[in-house]
Amino acid sequence: MKLKKQIRSDYEDAMKVEHDLSSLSSSLDISSTSKKKSKLFVIIPASLAGVLVIGGIVGVSLALSNRSSLAGILINDGKYLLNKEVTRFQEDDISLNNIANASLDFLDDYLLEEGNSVVSPASLALANGALLTVSSQVEQLSEQTGFEIERVQNQLIDLLNGLNWEMIIKSDDPYVPEQNSYIKSLVLVQNVGDVLEYDNDKIKNFEDTYIQFAKSKGAKAASDAQKIFKERIGLSINVPFENGNDDDFGINISGALTMADSLANPFGTTDRPFTLNDGTTIQVPTTSLYEREDYLYYEGANYTALVQQIEYTSLLFVLPNEGYELSDIDLTDAYKDTMENGKYYGAEGYIPYFSVEESKNLTEKYYKMLTKEEKLCEKILKYKPINDNLYISAVLQNSKFEFNKYGVKGESITTIQVAGDSAEDPVKEIKTFECDRPFYAVSIYDNFPLFAMRIDNPLLQA
Repeated sequence: MKLKKQIRSDYEDAMKVEHDLSSLSSSLDISSTSKKKSKLFVIIPASLAGVLVIGGIVGVSLALSNRSSLAGILINDGKYLLNKEVTRFQEDDISLNNIANASLDFLDDYLLEEGNSVVSPASLALANGALLTVSSQVEQLSEQTGFEIERVQNQLIDLLNGLNWEMIIKSDDPYVPEQNSYIKSLVLVQNVGDVLEYDNDKIKNFEDTYIQFAKSKGAKAASDAQKIFKERIGLSINVPFENGNDDDFGINISGALTMADSLANPFGTTDRPFTLNDGTTIQVPTTSLYEREDYLYYEGANYTALVQQIEYTSLLFVLPNEGYELSDIDLTDAYKDTMENGKYYGAEGYIPYFSVEESKNLTEKYYKMLTKEEKLCEKILKYKPINDNLYISAVLQNSKFEFNKYGVKGESITTIQVAGDSAEDPVKEIKTFECDRPFYAVSIYDNFPLFAMRIDNPLLQA
């Protein structure tokens, strides 16, 4: 994706400040006003990617990075180092776009109800990739999730490598302290109970810097997973499953990510009008758009979209046109059309700050993707389950995202519980984009949607 603003960091001279970032070598240390107002959604793809819906604008968070094949080093004490340079995905654009679009398309229906909402295509993609990697006879599930069954493991590892980096952001103002920007992700495959047994020789084929295997008693499964994710990637939101009892058994497959993209120089803040779904107008904190800046901009049949660059990530805002509601917009199509056909313009207007947090139960929709012929987790187990097959008992996701004058911050975890029976150059035409009603938002990194959101009221706090 094209990066149109200067990246202020120690690696500034090594990066191309054009629409595409040049490849960087991995550097590691040894230490691990519509008639009826609609709501705003923000989508966050693949645990790191997501979509938010706030008020009546849609926001998408996007991240830009350089590609690197070396992700980290495993040290004897079990600690891992993150890339000290921004990394990008190694897989081809078509491959990653298929996964990103499938993940967002699966989740965008969960942003249709009124009220602020957030999902993460990114964490979902990580969990799906892990499930497909350790299972067999999952060709149909693979097609519906965008993965290619013959190289799903490589695609999963590439996602994890691209979603693990950390940078220090230095401000032009000597009185402003340094800030960290990062994306951290991890897949955890957790054997719960005493019935199923890992095949340690098979596991060696799947272990990776960012893929971890663990075993837990049923009653301690949630707390064990919480500890691992907190220590490895700093996850603070709860894992989405509850503690069971020691008689429970199965495999929990979780994909999680945390991210922060801090601005070297904070945005300004001005209170501006925002119209709620009931027609009430309130004042909300916003940041202004500027004619001298370059914004990716696109006009769809029933919406207008604009991308606000942060530092390494960006936010896509999708605003319904006059006479339309958020529910009239297909968010996945709006995301794809903007990223593929948008052009760069100067802009005037404003976009609101917001924060949103939510839990989603994806189980029912997930069942429609299965054929009952899948051999789940077969590739890592020593013996077949008693009933020959395991089944998916729950698919749960917790996500949180915030956009303020300092930048963006988000985290998400998706758990699949497997149980057993017992663009072009900028054009200096100025566009007006006043995000004064409910919208969708999508957080994006390297053309991959991390979070997707719907925002009906930016004043509601997570």
